[in-house]
Parts: sequence; C-alpha cells; structure tokens
Amino acid sequence: MDLQDKIALVTGAGSGIGAASALALAKAGADVVVVSRTADEIDTVAGHIEAMGRTALSIAADVADEKQMKRLFDRIARRFGRLDFVLANAGVNGVWAPIDELKPAEWDETIRINLRGTYLTVHNAVPLMKKAGGSIVLTSSINGTRTFGPGTARSVLLLLARSQAKAMNATVYVPAASSMNSSLYWPMVSLIENGITDPSSTRKSRLLTG
Repeated sequence: MDLQDKIALVTGAGSGIGAASALALAKAGADVVVVSRTADEIDTVAGHIEAMGRTALSIAADVADEKQMKRLFDRIARRFGRLDFVLANAGVNGVWAPIDELKPAEWDETIRINLRGTYLTVHNAVPLMKKAGGSIVLTSSINGTRTFGPGTARSVLLLLARSQAKAMNATVYVPAASSMNSSLYWPMVSLIENGITDPSSTRKSRLLTG
C-alpha cells in the first residue's frame, strides 16, 4: 500500500485500532492528523509518526462537538490544504442493557458519539476531499448485531456508509476484521466491521477508542 505524501485523518487515534491505523498510514507514507479527546495519548502517537519521518498533527477534540470539529478541520485546511484519507474510528461501546433498562441519557451519549461524531467527521471532511477525491473509512463493530443501544448506532453506520458511497459515486467495501490492512482502497467510502469479544451485558460504559 503506497500512500506517499497523502494527508490522512484518524479519529479515536489515541489507542487501539485508531493508534495502530495511524501508524500504519504513516508507515505507508502518509502524513497523519491524529484526533482524540485525550491529548497525552495522541501526542504519543504523533511522536511515533514523526519518528518515522512523517508529519503528524495531534488535535484534542470531541468528535460530537460541532464547534470543535469545525476548528479541527479549519486547522487541517490551513496546514495541508487538502485531505486524502479519513478513518472515522472514534466511538464508545456504550451501556449494555435491555431496552427497558437502558436510560435515555445512556442512549443519547452512545448516539451522540457514535453517530453524530461520525456525521460531523464526514460532513467536514468531504469539502476538503471534493477536488482531488479520496477515501473515507468508517469503523463499526460486531455490536451492530448484538446489543440495542450500541447495536443501533453501529448498524446505522453501515447505512451511512452505503448512502454516502451512493452520493459520491464510490464503492462500499465491508471487510472482516482480519482484512483490516487490505481495506485502504483508493478512492472509496467503506465501513470496517471489527469483531470484539462480548464481555457481558452489564451496565458499564467502556471507551473503545479515543
């Protein structure tokens, strides 16, 4: 995979899939914007990217906050002038509970981050990608078929990817988790479904990335 001198953005880049993807993109030759709510984590990832000889820009932001995301993309526009690749990876596992036990505030928080955050990422990225084209990858989860709150959000991501691909006349690619490294096709809009181990059905919010 050759992404030499491409400009990539990864949300939820502080740990896990996001951090690993940011490093893989840098290894493939891209300069990478790493985003997370946790500044210390993305600063560490950015340090590793720069050690590879690539440019890294770390920006702490809440992907579900409209103003923060606008400022983030304004910085990208000023620094690079374009965007070639986006991995919308930030998300939470949410609260695992039956629908009659799931509280409205818990539902809202999952939808806010997993759906609104993805929407704001794509919404702001597309204007920077229209001129030269590029790729948008949405990270989903096996939770899309497992639990109500997180499952609803993750399932809607698949519909979002398909509708966005149709609007942009692009291709939808839905690989398994094991094929993650081969999923960075150019250009396309795609969604990766990543299998995770189901820990329990307990009412515990757990951050997946960022």
